[in-house]
Amino acid sequence: MSDTAVDTRTKTYFFLSYAHTAPLADARQAPVDHWVKALFDDLSDAVREAGARSPSREVGFFDGLVAAGEDSRERITDALGEAEVFVPLCSRGYFSMSWPGREWSCFTSRLIGRPGEQVRRHIAPVLWAPLSRSQRMPGDVDPLRLAPDRREYTDNGLRALNMLSRYRPTYRDVIGRLAREIVTAVRECPLGTAKVRPVNAFPSAFHGQDTTEDFAVVVAAPTTDTLPDGREDGAYGTRATDWRPFGDREQLSLADHAVGIAERLSFSTRVLAAADAGRIPAHTPAVVLIDPWVTRDPKQLADLRRMFEGERGRWTLPLIVLDRADHQSEGDRTRLLDDVERVLADAGALTSETAQRGARGVASMEEFAEVMPVWVTEAERQYITHSGDLRPSEKAPPGGGRGIREPDGTRERP
Repeated sequence: MSDTAVDTRTKTYFFLSYAHTAPLADARQAPVDHWVKALFDDLSDAVREAGARSPSREVGFFDGLVAAGEDSRERITDALGEAEVFVPLCSRGYFSMSWPGREWSCFTSRLIGRPGEQVRRHIAPVLWAPLSRSQRMPGDVDPLRLAPDRREYTDNGLRALNMLSRYRPTYRDVIGRLAREIVTAVRECPLGTAKVRPVNAFPSAFHGQDTTEDFAVVVAAPTTDTLPDGREDGAYGTRATDWRPFGDREQLSLADHAVGIAERLSFSTRVLAAADAGRIPAHTPAVVLIDPWVTRDPKQLADLRRMFEGERGRWTLPLIVLDRADHQSEGDRTRLLDDVERVLADAGALTSETAQRGARGVASMEEFAEVMPVWVTEAERQYITHSGDLRPSEKAPPGGGRGIREPDGTRERP
């Protein structure tokens, strides 16, 4: 059974999903991909021409419509609950990132229990850029079925057809087919709207597919149920991963910011609480974001220590975060940092210079944004240096890193 409450209103014809990282706070959002925006505009026009009569403000939705000052996560969640058809722009990059996988999971939670034919009608995949031959997609999804007779599309994807003027007739034909599919689905098999859980609460639909996370962000922080006596709850949520150490100055959790940084470095990233870190494969490099207030709880301390046990501890790096503007920590700041540092030293977590720097902590969002990319790349470097079971194909190319991600999500050859 689906966990969504359904009504019969039609809000939006389609939701456009593409390869990008988790949305950041307004001041740090990346510019919208020009070609994604062009496709969205063209598809919206084509859906209107195909006969859409949507009572919503927009025929379709993509995250470029989120206005400055809006809560992007809430707006995206609402749109995923209102859209009739989910349109993923399939590329290698799309299936390597966790955020599109969460959008996919959130939308398809509304399709649980429906016949397979209905499910297929409400997911309209587009080949945006060529996929690897081994690429598998969730469920019975085939982006080539949109235009199997158009070799330019099946070989190159829609993005290339949009970029090259000589292929514009084929581009317009494929867009027209997609628009008719969307409108027909809404007319013949309406899905209605639903109240869905927040998109960031869903796991990626791509877990267990051909792509696997190659990095982990672990959060060691209290929840609203495990706060020390007297600690205010404004920075915390029902899950450790909800922790926002800089309070109302940041809309997103610290883990969300960390994932955005890691994924812009071409790492497919998973987020877990320290209590759940046993689910991380031993070969996965990780950064542990630590709230020093966990030192007040023996169980949370034990969870933190386990993160650095065994071989995995060599490629797991700590990073303590304590807001310098946190008035509750003003008198205890030095003691809190010292307490965590002792725990990390006892656990053998301070064997590298980066780990030692992490134990000294960061005190602002600006500091965090500056050091987090270093921690991500250093954790992988430690793994490559110390892991004895790396296959040659898994090792990073000369000069480090995993290749530069192209706009379509593929990686440039080193």
